[in-house]
Amino acid sequence: MNKYESLLVQWCDSLVKLQIKGFGAPHDGGILCPACTALHGRADNAIFPLIYTYKLTGDQRYTDAAKMLFKWQERLINPDGSCYNDGNNGWRGITVFSCIEYCKTVKYLGDYLDDYFKTAIIKRIKTQAEWIYTYLGTKYRSNINYYAASASAMALCGELFDDEKYFVKSREMLGYCLRHFTENGLLTGEGHPHDGYTDRGCRLVDIGYDFEESIPCLTDAAEILNDEKTLKTLAYNVLNTLDIFMPDGAMDNTFGTRNNKWTYYGSRTSDGCVAALLTLSEYAPQLKEAALRNMELQLQCTHDGLLYGGRQYFEAGQKPCTHHTICHAAGLADALIAGLSEGIERQELPSDKYEFSYKYYPEVDTYKIWAGDWLATVTACDNQASKVGSGGIHSSGGTVSMLYHKPLGPVIAGSTYEYRLDEPLNMQLPNEFLYPHRTLIPRAECVENGTVYASCLDKTAEISVKKTDDSVTVSVRSTLTALNGKVTEPPKTMSAEYTFKNEGVYFKLHFENGEGVKYILPVIGELEVNTENPFTKQKTFYLGGGFIAEEYTVKPDKNGNIILKLSKIKTNC
Repeated sequence: MNKYESLLVQWCDSLVKLQIKGFGAPHDGGILCPACTALHGRADNAIFPLIYTYKLTGDQRYTDAAKMLFKWQERLINPDGSCYNDGNNGWRGITVFSCIEYCKTVKYLGDYLDDYFKTAIIKRIKTQAEWIYTYLGTKYRSNINYYAASASAMALCGELFDDEKYFVKSREMLGYCLRHFTENGLLTGEGHPHDGYTDRGCRLVDIGYDFEESIPCLTDAAEILNDEKTLKTLAYNVLNTLDIFMPDGAMDNTFGTRNNKWTYYGSRTSDGCVAALLTLSEYAPQLKEAALRNMELQLQCTHDGLLYGGRQYFEAGQKPCTHHTICHAAGLADALIAGLSEGIERQELPSDKYEFSYKYYPEVDTYKIWAGDWLATVTACDNQASKVGSGGIHSSGGTVSMLYHKPLGPVIAGSTYEYRLDEPLNMQLPNEFLYPHRTLIPRAECVENGTVYASCLDKTAEISVKKTDDSVTVSVRSTLTALNGKVTEPPKTMSAEYTFKNEGVYFKLHFENGEGVKYILPVIGELEVNTENPFTKQKTFYLGGGFIAEEYTVKPDKNGNIILKLSKIKTNC
């Protein structure tokens, strides 16, 4: 048994231990989440990995657990075959994910099911297939990831039932999604309308959902439909955006529309990118390396048999939400079928290269920067899909939303400005026993009349970039802005110059009308921060990304200036 198979066994063992038994209906068979103290409705997605684990081990416990889950899910099924998201959430779109996992269970593991269980699963698939075929089309009100999942489910059902109508529906949904890739290869549509533009001309892109859910589903559909042209197109698009992957296998989703669910390795309720990357690597071999690194990152985020939402959740005393393990266990089973093993030859990724350059993604108004051992993301993206008032709003304003040092790892990892449960049972509450829960977005802030204004909330910032042989410099002018879009009178502005050199990163900031302004810089890991400006610092943690940080709060000098240098060896300031 290789280490990836062993990981799947660990995850499934933990899910079995958390399964409720002996209490009777409606609880028996559900999986109790340690973080949410709830029974997540999508727990049936674990049936596929549980049966795969039975195949690996021959242990009947896993089949028994799968049967109990199957029975438990009945309480969430409607007469038309659709499933509710949870016991108190009427969203039915997740029927498509249930259908996909059932289909894969029958397709790949049918020989490991007894006749009664197999027949029951196929009967449920049939009712789900009819609901998806009838309702989950191009007029269904959802983000585009559901359209991609519909393409996958319909292709799988067409194959299972040898029914051409499902193949027709799959091609329709596949074609729709393919038309929503940008010229750079990013999939838009994680928000409404799918083909919409923001005031800055940005598109509705979310890296976690695109790489962990939509592209895998489109890959599944194209494979079943024998659509090699689409597989090549998907491989090209992923290869063209591979700089999204950090050297440790993480996905930079600091500018995504739905990064309130960012887990550093992907997203909270998606299966993962590994199987799709392995499949598409037939056309772009480098994708195999990205798959391996992402899988290694999931190994690092596993503690006591459960997958946590980030590398430092465990250290910060956060509980593991079972959603991560349930969904990514399904993804891992899929990846093992796709050929995940320890004997794959290693390669370099775009993030490994040592050079001084940058790439601009106009569809998300975001710059990716290479500067020797440093990687950075600077974004003015205004594609926030969540309502501003909810606090589900990511970095904008020309913010350095990601900074990565190759030997040290992530240094800055900003996600949302505030953390709100926009999807209550798909997200977990933070506990603050060890550290206060505060955003990790670098920003200038001030408070006037009880309202907080921040540079990272500005949707009108101006950015310019220049490079030399040994540096990349980003110049930004932004205005401190409130969540509702208002600014102070007179406006408080920040002129920033971020210079990236191999020996360090320099922040030179100047504030106009800067009375009461402070600059907040949350720094992850062992990094030296030098400044002559007065500052305070405290330890913080944030679920988005999942990191503990040293939060520096720096005051401007009498001329409104702040100068900071970040370098790789931490000493006392």
